[in-house]
Amino acid sequence: MVIAILISIPLGLIFRFIKGSFLRHLYGMILGAFLQYMVYRNSVISVYVQNLIVYLLCTLKTRHIGKIVTIESIIFLSAHHIYRQIYDYGGYNLDITTILMCNTVKWCSFGYSI
Repeated sequence: MVIAILISIPLGLIFRFIKGSFLRHLYGMILGAFLQYMVYRNSVISVYVQNLIVYLLCTLKTRHIGKIVTIESIIFLSAHHIYRQIYDYGGYNLDITTILMCNTVKWCSFGYSI
């Protein structure tokens, strides 16, 4: 993780020379996906799966979408925490639940805002 942070500093300096919002967004997405993969390896797929699930839920256009997204996000996060407790109890490894905890808050707020 420290290496990823150190790599992101010079790569972030390139960002200021990119003109146009589309290219900036594209560069940011590619750089973010690369750094996430570098730190979390194949576990980063869980983040993309949750993003897809929340997106599909938000297309339902129901009045209770905030509650639905909140419940889905908490269940998704809890499943990852339980999996970690079973297979890596007491271990100190950086796992994907750090990102999923932040995403849970983000998606709950997003669900209630739409």
